[in-house]
Amino acid sequence: MSPGRRTVTPAQYDSLSSEERIKVDYSRVFDDKGNQVFAARAGTWRLVGSQLHQTASMAIFAPIIGIDRSLKITTLSKTRLMVQAPSFTSPDLTTEMTYRRID
Repeated sequence: MSPGRRTVTPAQYDSLSSEERIKVDYSRVFDDKGNQVFAARAGTWRLVGSQLHQTASMAIFAPIIGIDRSLKITTLSKTRLMVQAPSFTSPDLTTEMTYRRID
């Protein structure tokens, strides 16, 4: 989670009205300016050489659903995977993502 994300305890959440819960849920994904501060996806992954292919079957960012996205592996260890991929917003940008194992 992003350090700037709003946190609400389960007890606080349970005491909120339906409208307030919607606002809290929205704030967990987007900041006050509408920028996405959290991402989640589910789908299949397959390894081909040094490329990790990811096909999302569901995602908060809907345009990636069903797309075979090729991620170049730059670092792989027992606890960390770093990949690079073309940005969704601009072909001139590269997105770098870090996945960490949490035990």
